[in-house]
Amino acid sequence: MIHVITVEALQRSKILRAKAEKLLSKLKEQFNNDPSIQGLQNVYEMVAELSNDEFINKLKQVQYDTKQTWLDKIKSFISRLISRYLQSIGIQYDNTAYKELVDIFV
Repeated sequence: MIHVITVEALQRSKILRAKAEKLLSKLKEQFNNDPSIQGLQNVYEMVAELSNDEFINKLKQVQYDTKQTWLDKIKSFISRLISRYLQSIGIQYDNTAYKELVDIFV
């Protein structure tokens, strides 16, 4: 479900897509555009790879800024992406049990 929503949101919103591309660009720079890291191929792979423990562990090891790891940054982005998409189709997301469950697993 999360994958479907994120793909749909990335396809619908130029703003979200631009933010995802910016995040991906920074990740590619951080990891020297390593072709062995599947999550660096494109924004869809970046999101899909959040179910891959190896990718998650790489993101956990590198600071995004002084307050967050890369994983924290991507999780925050995914949460905002889902929220905006669901709100655009009239579904409440923030402050719901569904959001809490997504935050636990994403």
